[in-house]
Amino acid sequence: SSSRIMSSSSSIAEVLGSPQAVVGFGATTLILLATTFFFLRNNEGSSGGGESSSGSALDKVEELDTQKYPGGYLTIYYGSQTGTAQMFAKQIASESESRGFHTRVVDLQDVVDNEDQRAVTEIANLDANTNNIDVMNDDYGSLIRATLAHPHYREGGVAEGRSRAIFLVATYGEGEPTDNAQQFVEMMKTKSGIRDIYKLEDSSSVGGDEMAEEDGEEEKKNDFGSSNDDMVLDRSFLRDLDFAVFGLGNKQYEHYNNMSRFMDASMAKCGASRIAPLGLGDDDDDLEGDFENWKDNVLWPALTEKFMKGGAADALAAARKDNDGLELPECPYEVEYLTNGTS
Repeated sequence: SSSRIMSSSSSIAEVLGSPQAVVGFGATTLILLATTFFFLRNNEGSSGGGESSSGSALDKVEELDTQKYPGGYLTIYYGSQTGTAQMFAKQIASESESRGFHTRVVDLQDVVDNEDQRAVTEIANLDANTNNIDVMNDDYGSLIRATLAHPHYREGGVAEGRSRAIFLVATYGEGEPTDNAQQFVEMMKTKSGIRDIYKLEDSSSVGGDEMAEEDGEEEKKNDFGSSNDDMVLDRSFLRDLDFAVFGLGNKQYEHYNNMSRFMDASMAKCGASRIAPLGLGDDDDDLEGDFENWKDNVLWPALTEKFMKGGAADALAAARKDNDGLELPECPYEVEYLTNGTS
């Protein structure tokens, strides 16, 4: 309103110091400054819309529209150093609605910094009912489960259901986690009992090579595929989680895609069920192509087969096919090029 803009103008005048200074700025500049100041003040203290992966946003649970999202909830976690894994996560999220899934994208650091006390309490109560004492007495375990096994992001939206998680994990340096994934990796090392992240089983993967044993020596493997020096501390820790992992790495480095291999192995050791084979992307060759191949030919088919019931998948596929031919609406504007500042 005009009164609020006048109030903003007065505030600007106070900042500038004198009416003469205001006049010097000119009427047009004053109006622009006043309008900007008005919107800034009007937006103070208000939060923007859209998805967020901050810890405080994890407790904002929407009621699932099962007609629109017959596949249910899907959470995408990323460990990224330069932003590529985050970009891939958002790409999956952007495609999820047309595939029938309701997604949220979460920074792995936010799993550690989880401030959703309601979820922590509810998952603790759920674990108490299942006599999962190890998790109840473990602060780290509670933080991980409060996000990965969030009671409200489960199949059917019920506490007895299962959660789904997609991990997009980059390997940084010589086989190390990215900055935002370091604490999460340390927690999973503790829960899975993997003491040496550089000695991992070669799980079935897409785009990966066989991992050679160091120094040509073969280690004896237990039923979980790790060396006998490792001790799984909690084999039921993530018993109610379905997961898939895609890794971002570079074959020029010795420990190629080490973090994605660790994530895949540690999840399975803690009782989680693998949705799709581990996907490996090589930045030295065609990282984007590796990701697109895994996403389109491995991940989505696996998710559709496992979680889409009845004819929902066929109906969504037909809708996507119809939408491929949609044309953009007519633009009411014309473009006129200027030469030397004149038309």
